[in-house]
Amino acid sequence: MYYLRRFLAQVVDWLFLTLVGIVVFYGSVHSSVLSGSNCWAIFFSPMYLQDTGLAFRQEFTPDDEGEDAGEEDCTVPKWSSPPLRYRLPNGEVRTVFFMDSRWGLILLYGLYYTLFTGLKGWTPGKRLLGLRVVGKDGGKVSVLRSLGRWVAYVPSGFFYVGLLWIFVDRERRGWHDWLSGTRVVEWKPEMEPE
Repeated sequence: MYYLRRFLAQVVDWLFLTLVGIVVFYGSVHSSVLSGSNCWAIFFSPMYLQDTGLAFRQEFTPDDEGEDAGEEDCTVPKWSSPPLRYRLPNGEVRTVFFMDSRWGLILLYGLYYTLFTGLKGWTPGKRLLGLRVVGKDGGKVSVLRSLGRWVAYVPSGFFYVGLLWIFVDRERRGWHDWLSGTRVVEWKPEMEPE
């Protein structure tokens, strides 16, 4: 039952993060669209604009300059893709650059796992399923140790061997737990210190 609860806690966290990611990333598109800005910074691929009918890719020749170019207030960050021009259904032109959503997702996941575990000792999924992350000695996990635990998911996740290690380990610890000096224990609200 412990193993199922630990797995389900992870699923709950992933679902929660997926919903947050959708709201944040879709919101970035629609707020740019609604603002009327000539420069859109979005977290999706160019196909998203076409698939949703928000805009259509517009090829421009070197002669296309001036108002139609839609670049007068557009500063493109170095970390984005090269800008593309899109024509809206109403004929207006916008310059669009696409930020790499992987970095945004890595930051979102890192903050979620690090802060919840470091400040509370659990993520919402773990809390819902009665689990808590503690230090090897049973004490509270610091934010720094929690960050180390999150980073340790990388080697732990190779071929899932480090994650599945909890099935063979006497202390039910995955590689990320061993590397960060943590463990996951069963927890009830009445166990919370005053």
